Amino acid sequence: MNIENFAAYANKGVLAELTGIDTSGYNTTALNAFSVDGKQYGVPGNFSNIVLIYNKDLFDKAGIAYPTDDWTWDDAMEACEKISALGDDIYGIYQPITFNEFFKVAAQYGGGVLNEDKTEFTINSEENLKAATMMISKVTETNVQPTEAQMGGMGDWDLFESGRLGMIPTGIWAFNTFADACDFNWDICVEPGGTQKATHFFSNALVVNADSDKKEAAATWINWLASSDTAAQMRIDAGWDLPAINNEDVLSGYLKLTPPENRQAVFDSLNYLTVAPIIEDYSLMSDIITNKLSLAASGEITVKEALDQAQEECTAQIKLQ
Repeated sequence: MNIENFAAYANKGVLAELTGIDTSGYNTTALNAFSVDGKQYGVPGNFSNIVLIYNKDLFDKAGIAYPTDDWTWDDAMEACEKISALGDDIYGIYQPITFNEFFKVAAQYGGGVLNEDKTEFTINSEENLKAATMMISKVTETNVQPTEAQMGGMGDWDLFESGRLGMIPTGIWAFNTFADACDFNWDICVEPGGTQKATHFFSNALVVNADSDKKEAAATWINWLASSDTAAQMRIDAGWDLPAINNEDVLSGYLKLTPPENRQAVFDSLNYLTVAPIIEDYSLMSDIITNKLSLAASGEITVKEALDQAQEECTAQIKLQ
């Protein structure tokens, strides 16, 4: 069960509380994502995060030093402009203008879409406005990120694989695809930050039906599947995502896989994980905010209008705690 749907199912009482299993071997952030009011209703079957993937050849052509883990978005924007200057069909970056990207960038600027106790929306805060402005101005003002028309139907991965994109913040699941498709040198680093670092945390839970008559056996099975060294090694060998465990000896095998050379950045990013604001009406909240951001990116409304409208509609349509 994906993390976006977990809260809705847990709140409806259809998930069994998991008791009697050893949870000490899990990554703490991953484990806590599937806990409600101190009770464990799922264990993290896997997790993945986002890093900044960059085209080393374009950086070399533009005469720019490669990104480092301490880059801010100001550093990235400076590099974007120099890379975009290499040609009319070359762009500095592609960063999706969606809710999933927005809540993370908001966190990088000290913001968020909900207050701390999840009783009010804070979509149009000053911090969020700075975050959304940074995202959208790359398209509407500097054009270091292509418009939809300039994309010409290509996807963001396609654009990177074509060698025409300097940077792309995307998931670690892209590594195998890019290793096969890219005929240029590329590597990764921790994502840039605003006033602080923050990066996505994605996970799928393994859960047990509350009506099951085999709860104990099911809990034992999913715990093995999620946290045993054997299952963890299978996941690492597949190279798609990571087991949500804290056994560094098992995880060390992941670092030996190349490209990218700097796989350590995947683990360094774990210091900055931010979890999506999980509420029961997650999909509706996501759709409203993505729609408004898209209107701003196309120039139909301002960034401030987008956040104000999203704040108003979410408040009117979604009941929080």
